Amino acid sequence: MCLKFQVFTFEYLKPYANGTCAQYKNCLYCLTDSQCGWCEANNECVSRLEDESITCTTDDDDWRYLTLQPSACSNCSNYISCESCVSSGLCQWSIEDAKCSRVVQKSDAAVTVDQCPTPCYKRPDCGSCLDQKGRCVWCEATQQCFSFSVYTSEYQFGLCREWLDQAFPLVAAQDNSLLPPPRSEDQCKSCSLHSNCSHCLSTLSCGWCYNASNPMTGMCVQGDFNNPHTNCSDALGLSDAKWAYAQCPDVDECGLGLHDCHPHAICTNTDGSFSCHCKQGYTGDGRTNCVRTCYNICVHGKCQGEPDYACKCDLGWYGDDCSKNCGCNNHSACPKGEGICEECEHWSTGEFCQYCKPGSYGNATTEQGCRQCDCNGHGIKDQECDIETGVCNCQDNTEGDHCERCKPNYYGDPRNGNQCYYQCEARGMLNDSRGQGISSMQAYSAPWGGSPTRECLWIIKPGVDSGSPIIQLQMNSTQLNVTCGENAVYVYDGLPELVDMGSQSALSAVFCTEEALPVSIVESRTGQLTVHYKQGLSGEGFSAMYKVLNCDEECQPPRKCDHRGQCVCQEGLVGYNCEEVICPRNCSFSTNQGVCDKAYGRCICASGWAGPSCDISQILR
Repeated sequence: MCLKFQVFTFEYLKPYANGTCAQYKNCLYCLTDSQCGWCEANNECVSRLEDESITCTTDDDDWRYLTLQPSACSNCSNYISCESCVSSGLCQWSIEDAKCSRVVQKSDAAVTVDQCPTPCYKRPDCGSCLDQKGRCVWCEATQQCFSFSVYTSEYQFGLCREWLDQAFPLVAAQDNSLLPPPRSEDQCKSCSLHSNCSHCLSTLSCGWCYNASNPMTGMCVQGDFNNPHTNCSDALGLSDAKWAYAQCPDVDECGLGLHDCHPHAICTNTDGSFSCHCKQGYTGDGRTNCVRTCYNICVHGKCQGEPDYACKCDLGWYGDDCSKNCGCNNHSACPKGEGICEECEHWSTGEFCQYCKPGSYGNATTEQGCRQCDCNGHGIKDQECDIETGVCNCQDNTEGDHCERCKPNYYGDPRNGNQCYYQCEARGMLNDSRGQGISSMQAYSAPWGGSPTRECLWIIKPGVDSGSPIIQLQMNSTQLNVTCGENAVYVYDGLPELVDMGSQSALSAVFCTEEALPVSIVESRTGQLTVHYKQGLSGEGFSAMYKVLNCDEECQPPRKCDHRGQCVCQEGLVGYNCEEVICPRNCSFSTNQGVCDKAYGRCICASGWAGPSCDISQILR
């Protein structure tokens, strides 16, 4: 058999009604009976069928409407104070949590008014407000204790900007129960705890009563921007006591001797602090060290230190502090006074070192000053370069702003004072009265093409007005690579027949590698010198230098200018640079050991004697 079930709808339901209202002890229980209503004034359940103005009255004959809906019943959680919570007899107040809940068995909660903690508003100070249980908070601004549950309603306009709610956060015990917070003297603000002004003013509502003569001496008390809450003079026992609230007064650490400056330093008071500076004649940080130095600041110089501690002035300055200008454009000292320049330096010259010396360029009166001409040693004497631009006036067959390359028909690297050599040509004419170099290592090639010149001929005839100058050719073995027996370099005094059949000349020297001396010097006295060489094996050749001895310019020692206008060696000297002595020690002539052959400039030693000066006895050997 199949049973069929159907849900009852509310049309078939009827509210429960018993009518024995007095048995119900709380609002919700009371309203389970549709014939009952809850009288909030007396906390009683009465019949709703009777006149409520009679059944729900107070001691002062006032009456209240009955509560007929469960939603209108007061819950324990709605009570915000212990007194109102326990007054119903149905609720209990948790002192620790400050909450109202239904009464349960075995609870430490308050169920009577006598068990309630002191209400927050009756606690007079911060300590009592926070020390006792009850979830009270202390307002610093109003100096009042209140329950935090009323904060938003009573202080909605910001009257209480800061509050303290408890001494410590709640601590969980091992059994997970809540322990009462321990008391904390530091939680409640006490101005008297602060011993200095900065700590005092960091606490709201605290200010500093201080001694006007020494602001470090004072007391932290309560107050505001206008006045302290106590009399500062009475608190300190001083007649000149003052009040500081917005900021601490400045302390003259220097005047009160509260600074830590070095004994050789000066203390300067500043707003809120002080600074230390070493005295004149000392240097350092002013606190940990002040080391002795020059008494004056060396404006344009340096302190020499011990033992005099005097300024050593930079070039061009003088005075105890090097602040006076010599007037020498910073190119000279002036020990005899301003404007009396001792010795011009930095390539400057003139009474006040205002000009640039020959061999330099620039402006001696400017900071850049004069700079040495950079001509690689090939600038013309006394006019080496342009005084303004520094562009070189080149000689020695060089060219370029710095004489850094050889002229056409010359080759070599003239930088750093090296030479340019006249190349191999079939008819090379050289008339440079200063002398120059010749070389077979580079040969002339026609601009339209063809093979380089194979036969080299250099005719040296200096263009001088002093007759026939002496010409000296110097050949170094390090620059000679010509195989003997196969080729040679020929040097003539005058023009050889291969150039001019009618000329007279003498073959002065023939050079080849194997028979060459380290340095060989050939001298021509006819005013012309000819060098002839035929190109041989690949890689062979030579380079040589010549110079003209004339008096167009002053003869360089040890040479002198003779009656023919030629620079010749002084008597008794010969050689390319007059470095060899003719008949040294007169060939020991006074002891009959030798005589001088002046024609050849050598000693002819007597029998039994030898050596350059005939001073070596062959008998002893």
